[in-house]
Amino acid sequence: MKTSKILLAGAVATAISLNSLPAADDISAILNQIQGEGSGKKNTSIEKTPATAPTPTPAPKKKKISPVPKTKAVEEPAAKVQPTPQITILKPTDKLPKNFRGMGLAGKFKICRTDDEGRPLVVAAEDYMNPLARRFWIINSDVGLGPNRSFKREDSPILDVPLNEPLIFVGVFIPGVYNVKMP
Repeated sequence: MKTSKILLAGAVATAISLNSLPAADDISAILNQIQGEGSGKKNTSIEKTPATAPTPTPAPKKKKISPVPKTKAVEEPAAKVQPTPQITILKPTDKLPKNFRGMGLAGKFKICRTDDEGRPLVVAAEDYMNPLARRFWIINSDVGLGPNRSFKREDSPILDVPLNEPLIFVGVFIPGVYNVKMP
């Protein structure tokens, strides 16, 4: 008796669940509707009953996008590179022309000493041991070493003058010693 009640209850549950399941036609209609919505088409072949009809949703409106002017990405170089000036640049050991005023001077220099205002007297690094080498007074710069200071040959600070910021010849102080200025 117990087993027949259990079987009867299972049969009733199966019958109820089969009646609540949608028919195969309904399932295929729902799949067609979903596929139509995915492709942007509406499937109107489905008959909807008022009880199961979903609320119609309006299609989303496309916004008009006005073209935005593209801005050019500004790339900053890792190190600021300045253009080389349009003047003749000489090395400290080059032969000087007759009219050298306004020309540039670039290279490695060693500081021999400073005057009473702290302005340095420099000589080419490769000619530092030569007692007859050209010397250059930098007349408009204080290098921060202090006034009236002399340096031993091995302790002499090095001044590196790049090609893009050369010293400019101003004139002759005495033969062999030239006045130059920093830009």
